[in-house]
Amino acid sequence: MRLAHRAEKIVSRIVKVSGMASIVLLIVMLLLTVADVALRYVFSRPIRGGMELTEYLMVCVGTLGLAWCALEGAHIKVDLIVSKLPQKAQNVIDSINYILVIGIAGLIASQTFLRAGIVQQLGVASAMLDVPQYPFLLVVSFSYLLLFVTAIMLIIHAISSLIAKVEHK
Repeated sequence: MRLAHRAEKIVSRIVKVSGMASIVLLIVMLLLTVADVALRYVFSRPIRGGMELTEYLMVCVGTLGLAWCALEGAHIKVDLIVSKLPQKAQNVIDSINYILVIGIAGLIASQTFLRAGIVQQLGVASAMLDVPQYPFLLVVSFSYLLLFVTAIMLIIHAISSLIAKVEHK
């Protein structure tokens, strides 16, 4: 039990750092876009490859925050019907959702990791700046791996709370 708690703390820290990295990269992306627009407007000289860099940063921003949002419960939920159900039913539905997330996140993480290896071997790079694409695929793979582990932690919590409620009755 103590080992599980320690592992959960480590994963939570990694997930929070990943979320903060997403925020920092979002700020960098915004500053890059502002600078690109300003230079284009004032000097008619945009940043060479600014759009490419923004696209790569978008991939990182969009995926690095996934596990953090899941951990914080900040994903968008449409719970018009589920919120009307008893708490026990809500926990069961949450558990089913976590199982689906585990499956999908695991699949995306593994396939993106394999794809990164192929892209690296082929030497695929961006058109303008010749930036290799595989590191960004590795970021996506890592992000979905974090989501996978986070979903496992969340399902354990959901099942634990279901068991605790059954035992108290």
